[in-house]
Amino acid sequence: MKGLLPMRFRTRSLAALALIASLAGSPAPAAPVSRQDAQPGTVFRRTALVVRDMTPSLAFYRDALGLVVTDDRTKRTPVDAATDAEAASVLRMVLLRSTDDYVGELELIQFVKPARAPLPELAEHQRSPGSFVLMFATRNMTDSVRKAVAVPGVRVDEAPHKYTYPAYKGGGTTTDIVGILRDPDANFIELIEPSAGLP
Repeated sequence: MKGLLPMRFRTRSLAALALIASLAGSPAPAAPVSRQDAQPGTVFRRTALVVRDMTPSLAFYRDALGLVVTDDRTKRTPVDAATDAEAASVLRMVLLRSTDDYVGELELIQFVKPARAPLPELAEHQRSPGSFVLMFATRNMTDSVRKAVAVPGVRVDEAPHKYTYPAYKGGGTTTDIVGILRDPDANFIELIEPSAGLP
C-alpha cells in the first residue's frame, strides 16, 4: 500500500524512536562551566517574593534566618501622596542580604493598598513543576528551626535529617543536615547545615 514503509524499516524506525525516548527521559548531567568560560552578560541579582504581611515575613527571614535588611521603602501612587490614606496604591519593598552585597539578595514585596489575596492553592501545593524552593545554609540547624517555628504561619514540612548526596567537587559523597520549612506565605524553604561548615 502507498504511504506505508517496509516492515523492516518501520521496525528499525520504531526501535530508534524508542531509544530516543528513553534517552530523553534520562538527560545527561550538565557539564560545569568555569568562571573564566562563563558569559558575563547576565548576573542573577535577587529573588523577589510577594508577601501578605511584612511583619511575620521579616520575623522569619530577618530574625530567624539572620538576613540583614539593606533597604526598606514605601512607594505611593500618586507620588505626591503624603500618607497611605491619600494614596490610590501603596507598595512596601524590603531588601535583605546574607553575606554578599551584590548577589543573593532577597526582596520582600507587600501590596499594602489595595491588598491582594494569596493564591488559594499555595498552602497545600507540593514541590512539583511550577513551584520553587529557596535554599539557605545555616551554621546551626537546631537554632534556626527553633526561631523559625516561633513565627506565626511557619511550619515544618520535613524535620531536619541527615541527607547524603554526590559531592559537587572531588567526587565521592557528602552528608549534610537538611530540613524543609514553609515560610509565612507557604513558600518552600530548604535549610542546610553543611557538614564542612560555612566559610
